[in-house]
Amino acid sequence: MSTERKLILGSRGSALAMVQSEWVAAELVKAWPGLEVEIKRIRTQGDKITDVPLARLGGKGLFTQEIDIALLESEIDLAVHSMKDMPSDLVEGISIAAVPRRESPYDVAITREGGAINDLPAGAV
Repeated sequence: MSTERKLILGSRGSALAMVQSEWVAAELVKAWPGLEVEIKRIRTQGDKITDVPLARLGGKGLFTQEIDIALLESEIDLAVHSMKDMPSDLVEGISIAAVPRRESPYDVAITREGGAINDLPAGAV
């Protein structure tokens, strides 16, 4: 009898979400050899509406609602979200099951208005 199992992981399709989801999938496979993890990209309202401030549309839940529905309807087995996208109040039936160790919080570049990373001189601080 095979001990292989497949999980479907729901994720937004943004570059950050995919990096996070691929990392989680790899960690799950590392912990449970033989496990197969499929990443299902789910386009959320927050991804579709880019010309209106989030606060006017209903806030952070715009990036999680469709994924939560897919989870509640058993279309996916688990989901990966950035904590920055999570609403303060979770949907009934949804829980935060795990939070991986945080990477460095120092991954930000702030420039003057109109400045771009590629325009910084060599050795810029």
